[in-house]
Amino acid sequence: MDDRAREFLKNLLHQAIHAGVWQMMWRLPTLWLVVALGLMIAAVVYWQLY
Repeated sequence: MDDRAREFLKNLLHQAIHAGVWQMMWRLPTLWLVVALGLMIAAVVYWQLY
């Protein structure tokens, strides 16, 4: 396989992954809110402990 084809496939895969991630984020906004809140709480607890 030549470099041009390899680059094309890599970009295609990259775009597909991003599209999938965005679709998941739009479908599951509440999950992402919970994850974000959990990370913030974990960060606060971490800063309190150290």
